[in-house]
Amino acid sequence: MAKQANSKDENEPQAEEISNFIKAQDWPALLRLSIIPHPLENQAEEGLQEVFRSASVISIWQRIWLCLYISYHSVVSTPTWLLFEKRWTSEQLDTLKVLPNASIIERSLNIDFVRRSAKSHQDRVLKAARFVIIAAERLGDKHLSTFASLVEVTHCGVHGDLPSAVARLIELHEDLLKSSPHTPVINAGTLEVLAGIARPFLSELTDKASIEYERNNNYEEARQLLLLANLGWKTFVDKDLPEDVLQRSRTMQAYAILLSKNGDAEKADAYHVFAVRMLRQLVEDTKGGYQVEYASSLRNYTGFLFDMGQPRLAIHTAEEAIEIVKPLYARDPINYCDLLAGLYNNHAMALIQIDLPGEALSSSASAVRIREKEFETRLKKGSEKLVLAMELYASALNHCHRMTESKDVFESAIATIQDDDRTESHKKHHLLASLYLNYSETLAKLDDSEAARQHAETAWIICRDMFRQGISHSPSLRMKASEIFARRLIPTLSAASTAEQLDIAEAALRMAIEVSEEIRVGTKSPSGLQGLEYSLSDVFDGLIQVLLIRLDRGRSKEDIANEVLKFSEMSRMRSLSSVLANDYCQLEGVVDGKLLAQLRDTQANISAMNNRLFYTDHFLESTDLKIEEMSKVTADFLILEKPELHQQRHQYENDLKAIQKRIEEQIPAFEVLNVFTPLELSEIREMLPDEQTAFLYFHMADRVAVCVVVTHATVELIEYPQTTREETQSILREWAAAYQNSCDSGGKLNSMRWGRLMRPLLDRLGNLLFDSVYPKLPNSIQSLIIVPHRELHSFPFHICPGRQPYKFLCDEFSIHYVPSFSVLSQCLKRSRGPMERMLSVRRTADLEFLEIEEKMLTVAFGTNAKYLDSTPEVVHQLRAASAEIDIFHHSGHGYYDQDDPLNSSLVFWENGNVKVTFSVQDVLETIKFRNATLVVLACCEGGIVQPDEVDEHFGFPTAFLVAGMKVGVFAMWQVDDLATAILVTRFYERLLSGLSPARALDQTQRWMRGVPDDLAECLEDGPATADYVEKMGMFTGISDHSLRADCESVLKHWRDSETPPFQSPVFWAAFFTSGVSQ
Repeated sequence: MAKQANSKDENEPQAEEISNFIKAQDWPALLRLSIIPHPLENQAEEGLQEVFRSASVISIWQRIWLCLYISYHSVVSTPTWLLFEKRWTSEQLDTLKVLPNASIIERSLNIDFVRRSAKSHQDRVLKAARFVIIAAERLGDKHLSTFASLVEVTHCGVHGDLPSAVARLIELHEDLLKSSPHTPVINAGTLEVLAGIARPFLSELTDKASIEYERNNNYEEARQLLLLANLGWKTFVDKDLPEDVLQRSRTMQAYAILLSKNGDAEKADAYHVFAVRMLRQLVEDTKGGYQVEYASSLRNYTGFLFDMGQPRLAIHTAEEAIEIVKPLYARDPINYCDLLAGLYNNHAMALIQIDLPGEALSSSASAVRIREKEFETRLKKGSEKLVLAMELYASALNHCHRMTESKDVFESAIATIQDDDRTESHKKHHLLASLYLNYSETLAKLDDSEAARQHAETAWIICRDMFRQGISHSPSLRMKASEIFARRLIPTLSAASTAEQLDIAEAALRMAIEVSEEIRVGTKSPSGLQGLEYSLSDVFDGLIQVLLIRLDRGRSKEDIANEVLKFSEMSRMRSLSSVLANDYCQLEGVVDGKLLAQLRDTQANISAMNNRLFYTDHFLESTDLKIEEMSKVTADFLILEKPELHQQRHQYENDLKAIQKRIEEQIPAFEVLNVFTPLELSEIREMLPDEQTAFLYFHMADRVAVCVVVTHATVELIEYPQTTREETQSILREWAAAYQNSCDSGGKLNSMRWGRLMRPLLDRLGNLLFDSVYPKLPNSIQSLIIVPHRELHSFPFHICPGRQPYKFLCDEFSIHYVPSFSVLSQCLKRSRGPMERMLSVRRTADLEFLEIEEKMLTVAFGTNAKYLDSTPEVVHQLRAASAEIDIFHHSGHGYYDQDDPLNSSLVFWENGNVKVTFSVQDVLETIKFRNATLVVLACCEGGIVQPDEVDEHFGFPTAFLVAGMKVGVFAMWQVDDLATAILVTRFYERLLSGLSPARALDQTQRWMRGVPDDLAECLEDGPATADYVEKMGMFTGISDHSLRADCESVLKHWRDSETPPFQSPVFWAAFFTSGVSQ
């Protein structure tokens, strides 16, 4: 019995026994019990820690026992275990105090060994290492603490948190460098151990970053990992070790690729160049070694340069790499065929980009020969790479206008991949789809439109089936297939098209739009986003065309109008939404970069989810068929898991609220920029101010032109013939030429000449567009809110001819404008504050009548008029004051940048060639008018926007409305300074009397041209104009002698004139209101 009892005590210690060991501070016994598996193991370990915390002295014996503790948990071996079974003398322990340490380190820091160890052992090793660190700190033993930390980091990096392990290694390295002069035992060997552990971790970190971005589309996480890896290589790299240099350059290239995908081309270029230079130096240092790695880096850089629109530098870089690889390929074609063929392909694509198709043909032909040789040498083990080279070669032939040869190469490539039973199925289908699409383009150029359509349809079906079966996920190819197929199909559609043809067309178009949302979320490059929007403009137009054809197929007018308006709004707002979701420059450097990236990504995800739900919902609503009754060609593209989509959107919205709350902790006034969502027809009607107002919503495209007339009770769809868009574009070109011909060499407008040239163009435009609209307007309509589209933004509709002879449209209706329904919806949500506090930037010296205008502003607003001096600091002052004003007024210079609408600017200060400007992009990115209601840009070209398919919104009207204004007054062309001063004076006079800005401008324009306003007042002739000016004191107290003389001359001229001085529209019609009309 006693023997059994003893056996029980040995194998399963009792709680009382452990308590006694703790009281006696018998830490060796506790240590033994803490590593023997038994039910009270944790209690023994806690007791051991308690003893060490309370022990006044920790001896060398304890240190060796701790080392053995780590050794046991690293690998259970018989010699180590025996150390716990006998008592050693002090002499024996002294002989062991180095040896166990070395063996422990060797075992515990060997990464390959750690990888093979059981997970259960890893947890115990981490616990042991952390315990030793605490004990070593009490001992003051830096040596033991460092190596215990290394054990912890090694095991954590292999089986736990790799980024934390790398960060800790960098920290240890810095600590060692600081302490090494005072601690001789910590030497270069210790630092080398650190580097040895870090190297494989850093390589893994680079791989992990690539996976994080490619699989999870998590840019910010990938960026942080690569920054950490780059810092690690910078810390541990040994310039004398080529592999270290090579791995660091690999990390820098990975970071460069990531940056370029996110649109940060400048930083990406810097990292690419740095990596290339490192490898070039490595080639020199090793006397010709590592040439393949150097050429590979040049290939990566070539691809980047091509994507960033620098084809000439890409060509030079590719040629350098080709010269390096050619002799290597000659000696070993199998191992270097990939690199050389890829370089030739990059070279060819760059040559095509600068319109050198002959040279491109030579390079692509070289790539094909390399791939053909590889294909034959490897006994036809997969034709994927050969077919890719053939595809590029066929495209080069296409650019050389050798269509028949291109057709033959495409057919050969298609046959090659079709006969290939070795290439993986998803790759094979992907190649076939791409080949059919590009072959379709060649056939179209050969005027074989039916064959082109058939091949585009084949490509689309392949992509659709791959997506449905889940064998491939290539959003860009699916979108391209849908887009090209739709483009081939749309010209064949007409009122005679069958229901099946319309179903197929609508399915392809909707798939292109839906897939584009997937692509847009992951596209950070501005050029990439713009290219995406351009490619989609035809898709939206085609979908509207299909909807209008369905109008005569039993669909109600209300339903069709609802969808036409929604898709047109989507096409307008996508580009603007991208700008708003990605531009929070005011937060850069203030808010954590990771949080800012989360904000941008979450907004992009919400926008994409809204759009995808819309496309799905409205296709289901547009058909009477149930899902199970739909043909596959119609239903396959739909995302049918709507509850999951709604749940995901709800999660994104919650995430956005949480992000906003975190940012508000740092910036209390922060406001999330709006993500625009489609509006229902019922919601659009609710935005009408009264029953006497109608919306005129235009959509102008190459194959479809329509005006949707919306009133409280009715909706009308007015479809124009195809020639209408051609005619409006012709009028726009003539309009631009007439304006240019009316300006002198210095850019100053000759008002009289401009007035004569614009009139016939507006007569043509009015007859073209409004003759069909008038019959559709109810007799009760008195006001029109016009929503222009594309080139129509350039025209002042309010002075187009009315229904009655010699009348303008503004004589019969009150005319107001809005950029889009989405922008109007946002403006209507803002409360209108008092029109009391006005802010203006002081006049520019070369605009002489601005002194008069400023004087009148002071009269109107008194002490509530605040002026900022034109200095280099004025932009910062405006941003600071923007939250404390009601009205922002600017009458200085402004200019429109046709090449870059976002760069169109107000000029606040200039000195020679140096200017301080405030651009459209500045307004969108950095300013919030949280309390302001009205902006008045009484300056040159302040209201012009881009008459473009994608960038039509990028002008000051939309920018200021998005930035917080409720309504704005803008100018479409240069206006006479004196006329502007008088118009602005009267406008504010009427505004402060209680009229809305739209109404105040409408009455002011009538008054100026000599037509009685609602007060029965007007500038009916020259003397009446002179009387008004004198009554207001506009010309009194002028400081400038020359200006005073000019004013006296003008007054004398008016006194002798019997006609209204400003009767011509050129003096008043440039001004219009945009935003909320009432």
